Amino acid sequence: MTCRRPTDPANLFSAPVLLGSLGLSGFAPYMRGTCGTAVAALGLALWCYLAAPPQWQMFAIATALSLVCVLVGEWAIARNEAGDDPDWFVLDEAAAMALVLGLTQASTPLDFCFAFVVFRFYDIAKPWPASSFEHLPRSAGILMDDLAAACLGSWTIWTVRLLVNEAPIR
Repeated sequence: MTCRRPTDPANLFSAPVLLGSLGLSGFAPYMRGTCGTAVAALGLALWCYLAAPPQWQMFAIATALSLVCVLVGEWAIARNEAGDDPDWFVLDEAAAMALVLGLTQASTPLDFCFAFVVFRFYDIAKPWPASSFEHLPRSAGILMDDLAAACLGSWTIWTVRLLVNEAPIR
């Protein structure tokens, strides 16, 4: 299917489009996924700074955000007849970024920046097994390839931490 972008202003500011595009960040002229990931990372960093949640809450939020992404993804795609993976839909990047931050117990600005760069690398490169999830139908495929990239990124971050003996003991 072809990707259709909502062009009607009334449709552009509808709830499915605003949620799916993370406040219209998915409509950036270039690097939509990176813009969506940056919005998610900044939002999560602000939440962590203001709320100072325990690490288990970060993981719980990541899980909840992933489930919401599947539901909103189905809704946004169905409402806009947008195709299998609309280019403006970046809520999947938010769910994956939250998962990376939750799995790696990110707590400092350096942790957030490193997680952002590593996740974007895996999301863009889509190595196996992340690439195999793209073939799942509808929003499951849209989300699962990013969650797989998030798991690969988390594994990389933990490996780097262990190699430089920086793994947190909690």
